[in-house]
Amino acid sequence: MKKEKINKIKKKKSLKKNIKRILFSSLIGIPLSYFGYCFCTPQFDCDPNYKVPLKRPQEFLDKYSYQKRNIEAKVQEQVENNRFNIKKVSFTSSCSYLDDNRVTFDYYTINKDNNKSTILICPISEGVTPIEKLFANYLALNKFNCAIIHNQKYKNQSNDPQEIERFLKQSIVDNREVMDYISQQSPSHTQSFGILGISLGAIKATLTSGIDSRIKCCVLIMGGGSMADVMSYSNEPGEIKRRKKFLEYCSLQEYHDSIMNNVLSDPLIVAPYIDATNTLMYVAQSDSTVPYF
Repeated sequence: MKKEKINKIKKKKSLKKNIKRILFSSLIGIPLSYFGYCFCTPQFDCDPNYKVPLKRPQEFLDKYSYQKRNIEAKVQEQVENNRFNIKKVSFTSSCSYLDDNRVTFDYYTINKDNNKSTILICPISEGVTPIEKLFANYLALNKFNCAIIHNQKYKNQSNDPQEIERFLKQSIVDNREVMDYISQQSPSHTQSFGILGISLGAIKATLTSGIDSRIKCCVLIMGGGSMADVMSYSNEPGEIKRRKKFLEYCSLQEYHDSIMNNVLSDPLIVAPYIDATNTLMYVAQSDSTVPYF
């Protein structure tokens, strides 16, 4: 009887593990196959009316320019096995739009048959969670180098449009400098980057892809735009609390217009400069935090 009970418990645990594997594979397998497709295949079916992305104007590039340099970083070994290594890399950003100008990322590198492409992973607003690590581990096991870029820390989080603009500009420069660092470590990576972002990370991934031509393909999961719509209508508790402070002395429409006029680092503004044939979007129509328009 005891053996039968033990066997039943083992079967249940095994079934749960298999269900988890299936769910995780369905979530991760599509982006993974897409990255492989983009780096190996020049194009796929798209809107027949779509031609090519718009050329990035010089004034647009100047806005997000920064001083190129030889980056000296602090590197700590985290995990080492026969498949891949994980290092925590940190360095000081060349820009200081925020209180914290330290760039930190978890760098997954393949040991054998090293793929010359690297996937940048931009996390949700809460920071690096098991979701981002799950993506990175799965991609690394399938021979993709990865870099999970940590969110910046800043003391006074508010919905002030100018502060939001500084936060987004800092994110863009930080992502670009991560690519600079990886390219300096391995010159063959210079023009082979993909990017994956979730929620806030998808917004950052969109901005980086629109500005930096080194990003060859991107997967955007539950991103949003415009920033004015996201910040004005989000049902996220923290967002509601920050928004209420502004609504004490202005209307919701005035608040929306202020963001629209001041936050110019916006996914909808940079989207025309991203190659649609190398972009995959997951849109959450039933999103309870940021309503679907």
